[in-house]
Amino acid sequence: MSGERRLSKRLQAVADLVRPGSVADVGTDHGYLAVYLLQKGIATDVTATDIHEGPLAAARATAAAQGLEGQIRFVLCDGLTGCAPADTVVIAGMGGETIAHILQNAPWTKSGAHLILQPQSKQDVLTQWLHDNGYRIQDARLVEDEGRLYTVFVAQGGPPRPFDGPEELYVNRLLVEKRDPLLPAYTAFLMERLERAYRGLEKAAVPRPAEQARLKSILHGLKAIKQEADKW
Repeated sequence: MSGERRLSKRLQAVADLVRPGSVADVGTDHGYLAVYLLQKGIATDVTATDIHEGPLAAARATAAAQGLEGQIRFVLCDGLTGCAPADTVVIAGMGGETIAHILQNAPWTKSGAHLILQPQSKQDVLTQWLHDNGYRIQDARLVEDEGRLYTVFVAQGGPPRPFDGPEELYVNRLLVEKRDPLLPAYTAFLMERLERAYRGLEKAAVPRPAEQARLKSILHGLKAIKQEADKW
């Protein structure tokens, strides 16, 4: 058996939020998280799913190298479609639209499951979808890994908190309430990206005033958040 596997900073941030019990690791990739959770005694059992056979084969090899090949169920499926309900569901390293699609097809996730979601892109889409479909964001934190910043959410079924403004699609208020130390850098990154989008609209051949107004409102909200965070 090989030594205990270490996780990337991004996956470690996800692992730190997993509750003891059964775990569904969606899009398991190389199976690093599944193996870690079993080694640490956090997960009582793990179902690792992936839509492609290649990553599942890699995950099986990872588990075998750690002597855990018999303790993980490997399921080839789209999201959670082949997975029984679990106490904790991890969906990390996918676009926000894909995460929303997976949850849409697994309504049982709204009935008490502890959801740990880490979108790689389209965080605004995922946040809006959760809000509109009966999920409440319970926790949020930022993590930096290899020069890139990621948001990790914890969500459960329940009445959503109303948004203070459109900027909450990009920066959850919990990050402000908890004074996340990475928030100043994250808001600066978001503002630069959205300002580029706004300048692009200004130069567009076809005017899109509604989108310009939306971006302007978001930028105003992000600026206020950054000004607050810079004082911490």
